[in-house]
This record gives sequence, C-alpha cells and structure tokens, in this order.
Amino acid sequence: MRLKKIYLLLFAILIIISLELWTRPRLSSSGSIKIYDRNKILLFETSDNLGRRTPVSLDTLPPYLIQAVIASEDSSFWYNPGFDSKGMVRAAWQNLTSGQVVSGASTITQQLVRQSFPKSRFVILRKTRELLTAVRLTAFSSKKKILENYLNNIYFGHQSYGVEAASQSYFGKPASQLSLAESALLVGLISSPETRSPFIDLPKSQKFQKAVLQRMLTKKIITQNQFADALQETIFLSSSDTFIKAPHFVYYVLDQLKSLNLTQSQSLQIITTLDYPLYELARDIAKTTITRLSEKHDLSNAALVLLDNSTGQILVMLGGVDYFDKENDGQVNLATSFRQPGSALKPITYAAAFSQK
Repeated sequence: MRLKKIYLLLFAILIIISLELWTRPRLSSSGSIKIYDRNKILLFETSDNLGRRTPVSLDTLPPYLIQAVIASEDSSFWYNPGFDSKGMVRAAWQNLTSGQVVSGASTITQQLVRQSFPKSRFVILRKTRELLTAVRLTAFSSKKKILENYLNNIYFGHQSYGVEAASQSYFGKPASQLSLAESALLVGLISSPETRSPFIDLPKSQKFQKAVLQRMLTKKIITQNQFADALQETIFLSSSDTFIKAPHFVYYVLDQLKSLNLTQSQSLQIITTLDYPLYELARDIAKTTITRLSEKHDLSNAALVLLDNSTGQILVMLGGVDYFDKENDGQVNLATSFRQPGSALKPITYAAAFSQK
C-alpha cells in the first residue's frame, strides 16, 4: 500500500512537471534576413518571427490606444482569468450554427501566449495548451505586464511587431504621438494585418478603423463628438519606402531564397546587384513618362529591367511604378510576368535583318 502511494506521488509530480514545461511561455525569434543593394542600402528585413520591433513602456502609450485594443480584442481583459468563458460559448455556438469557423474567442492573454508555441494542426490540443498557459500567465503576472508584452509583440503587418514599430512604419512617428483615429486604424489591423494594410487598401483599413471606433463609442469610452472627429481626420501615411524599397525586386529575391531553402537561416545578409539610386531614377522616369502619355495611349503602368551586359547582373528591376496600387494590380511583377512578345521582338527582328547583307 505504501509503495502504491509512492508511485501515485511520483506520477503526480511527473504530471505537474510536464504541465509546467508544456505551459511555459516562450516568446522566441529566429533571426532576420536582411536584403541590401550593391551600395549596402537596406532594402528589406524579414523573418518568420522577427521583424522591426521596438519595445516601449505601457505608460508612454496614449490611453485611447490601450482602450481601443481592449474594446476591440478583449473587453473583459482587466478581470478575466486569461480566458473568456462567455465568449468561448458564444463563438462555439456561432461556429456550430454556421457550419464553419466565423468567430473566435481568444483573449489578449491567449493571443500573446499563442506566439510562444509552434503552430500545430491539432486544433483542440493547441487551444487547450493556449488556455492553460493563459491561466498560468494571468496567475503569475500582472495584467499591466501582460498588456505591455502584447502591445510590444502583436503583429501589425509589413514586418512590424508591436505598436512602436507599426506606428513608425505606417505613420513615421512614435506610438506616443498617435491620435485617436490613427490608434483605431492600427487596432483594426490586428485580426488580419496583411489584407487590411492601408498601404494596399486604405478604404478597407478605414472600414475596420470605424468598427473599432464604434465599439469604443458603444462602450462609452469616447463621445459622439470624438467619434465623428476621428472619422473626419485625414490619415497621413508614411512612405512605403520606410519598410521596403524596390518591392518587386525584393520579392523576386525572396522567391529565389525559397528555392534554395534559405528562408530559415539565422541573421542572413544578402548583398544584391541592384543599384537603388539608379532604381529610383528609373522609377521617376517611368512615372513621368506615364503621366505624359497616359491620356493619349491609355497608359497606367510600366516595367523596366536594366542589366550589366558584361556580367548579367540586375542593376534595376522595376516591376511596376507603384507596388501598392491595387487598382492597377501593382503587386504583379510586370518585369517577370509571362506575356505575348508582340512589339518586344521587333528590335531583335530588325537587328537580325540589318545584320544580313
């Protein structure tokens, strides 16, 4: 009998140790991939887990930014135990009745701990681990610390992790200077940052910005006048060059890296053959030409590739004049896209004809 108790005690200790290790948050990073031009000008920095990230103290952030996050992502944050039981039941019912996943119920704490673990295709197991870890984190950390970690780690798109990096990327200023309208726009990106990017689709970003402001109004965090003023505020976006230069060429390089299985490398630095100052000149010339010829020839875009004939190096790859022009399919790399040769073959044909006697 005594031996049985010892076995049970050892088994209980093993379970406790296993749970402790299984629910230990691990916010990790894998190192960044930096892509430079031939002059060591940084074109882009990317990684699966690490992008631009500048931690800031919660006390330095505008109160309405914090209020917008809580109103939008987890209204019970300050008093829940790390999970929202009512939200989980509601989401389960909505998903069950619709026959598909249309709603989630992850709290701010659960969203934070989700970044600690590798993705798993076993949804129930993953959700259980998130919930237990969220409860543990809530029990042993202050709500203020959890919220600060969340705001410094949540992904806002374009390799911007945390509100400081996002504020610099989208608005070119520190998060401490964000207005109510700008704060709401950033918070509206959290659920789907890439598809709601204001650089790519500003009207869509503003739609979710309005939804965040509406929740703040409904919860009486802001007044009707503040709501109206925020919607009327003109949003001044930073230049897209703040986070990526020569985007078509950069994504061309990333595709090459994928084919070489190099995207998981630690602190990889790629020096390319691109001449960025020359690229800027080519882009400006292309824009000027389009403006001059647009009405007469219905011209809206252009592509250009400049090679060093002696080495074959790519000096300029302009896949389009504006990568973020959704109306004209700006993200399509016209320099590498397949197309009918048409007039592009005429110079070659003429050259071949002229070379014959």
